[in-house]
Amino acid sequence: MVKRWGYAPEIWCSLLKEYGFWEVTATVLAACEHDRRTTGTLLVRAVRGDQPQLF
Repeated sequence: MVKRWGYAPEIWCSLLKEYGFWEVTATVLAACEHDRRTTGTLLVRAVRGDQPQLF
């Protein structure tokens, strides 16, 4: 099995802050207990600029 994301959540936060994002969170959502997959889902939120925008 290949992991989809090679960086830990803390590294993603550091990288995004380095590129100008000021509010950054990164969380790994664990894989479902009943699923054969063991790799969770990485959820990252980053805000850049004065006002958060929804697309």
